[in-house]
Amino acid sequence: MDRKTTSQWIYPVASSSVRHRPLLSSGSECEPTLRLSRRETLMLVLSLSLGLWALIWAAVSMLGVFGLR
Repeated sequence: MDRKTTSQWIYPVASSSVRHRPLLSSGSECEPTLRLSRRETLMLVLSLSLGLWALIWAAVSMLGVFGLR
């Protein structure tokens, strides 16, 4: 039996005219699109860490305000 996708069975004209790029295998060596310097990476980690601590302290303070009533 021929292995066709559902779109090829439903829209055979459209699928034959569309050219797909071949999928990259997981083992291919491609560079990431965003490269951060060491300083930028440290600043990002610090910002995320401080943001997480701010959320934790906000949750604790809200628990204290609404939990004690």
